Order: sequence, then C-alpha cells, then structure tokens
Amino acid sequence: MKISSLSTALVAGVAISLATMTVAADATTTVVCLGDSITEGVSTDEASQPYPDCLQELLGLEYLVKNSGVASATTVRLLQSFPALVKIKKANILVIMAGVNDINIWDGETGSIYGPAQTISRLTEIGYKATELEARVIYLTIWPDDDFTPAKLEAIRQINTWIVNEAGTVVGGAKGNDSAELLTGKAGATAAGLKSDLHDGSNLHLNTNGHRALAEAVAKALLPDNQ
Repeated sequence: MKISSLSTALVAGVAISLATMTVAADATTTVVCLGDSITEGVSTDEASQPYPDCLQELLGLEYLVKNSGVASATTVRLLQSFPALVKIKKANILVIMAGVNDINIWDGETGSIYGPAQTISRLTEIGYKATELEARVIYLTIWPDDDFTPAKLEAIRQINTWIVNEAGTVVGGAKGNDSAELLTGKAGATAAGLKSDLHDGSNLHLNTNGHRALAEAVAKALLPDNQ
C-alpha cells in the first residue's frame, strides 16, 4: 500500500472511531437489535449498511444502536445466547426480528421444535428475559424466503399475527411493529414477499434501499410522534 493510501485509511479509521466515541459519550438510550443475517446486514449489495447502522444515523447522538444480528440464527440459538448478546450490552430497548430461519428448517408434516408455536414461545421467552433486565421490547414482523411451501407461509402468517396482535399483551410493555408491511406492501399476516426494489436479488436479504426502509420503520416505532 502506498504511503498516501495508508494515511487516508488511517485518517478514515480515526474519524470512524471518533464518531463512535461521540455517540457513545452522548447517548442516553441503548438500542440492541437482535436477529439473524437480516439484522447482521448480510447482502450482495456491497454498498449497503445493516439496518442498525442506518437506524443509528436516523436516531442521532441520544441513542447508541448495537447490532446483535447473527447469520443463520434461529430463535433457539438467540434464546440460548441471550445473556451474551444482550445483557452485557445493557439494552434500554431490545428490537427483535427473528423466526424465518426456524420456519426455513421446519418440516410441517413431521413437526419439530422449529414450528410456529414453538417459535412464538421462544420469542415470548426472549421478551420476558429482556423485561427482567428492564429493557423495552419491540418485535418486528418477518417475511418469507421465495421458496417457502404453503405450510411455511402459513407459519409466517401465524408468527406475524402474534407479533402484531398479541405480543404487546403477552410481554408487558412490548410493542409489535409490522415492518414487513412497509417492505412487502402488504400486511405481515399475509406473508407476502419483499418488494423487488428492496432486496439484493435473494428475495430475502435487503439492499441499500431495504436496509434504509427497515431502519425508518424501526425509528418510527421508537421516536415520539413529534420527532
């Protein structure tokens, strides 16, 4: 690497570090985004940023947004690793988007621990654990992969219906946000696929526009109406 290139890289790295330090110093609310590869930011769109990064930009310095997305994670894995992913990060608000990997490996005919009822049960348990840590919980609805069978689509419908209609009652103080509606154009309970201009070609993972749109949906759920 040339000296000039190295200098530029070092300056950019320092700038990013200083920006992160500024946010951390000024933040009064910590938001932890828990989920799978969609939260982590997996995308073939190399210019895209994970939605938690976009959310940080939208919320400003009063918030510190942390990304706890884990590629391929099921709700089983997220529940098992919950203390490491959330407790040590001292979340004031926990944003949860998970379940599509459960249904992806679920066999509707033979049944398994990854069925919709079991997934809802684990999402509930994660919410309970978060409220024990005095974190406010926001559940986000999910969308299917493009090769899901009718049974798997029905499973997505059941999970999303629970998130929108029941999560806030079952988990005290929680809120269900139908983020899938913004990204698919239809209510999450319909289990519709992503809009073509919001995914990276996979029909599951988001592109730059998709990550931004998801961040905007979460920001609206977090911020008071007058902001």
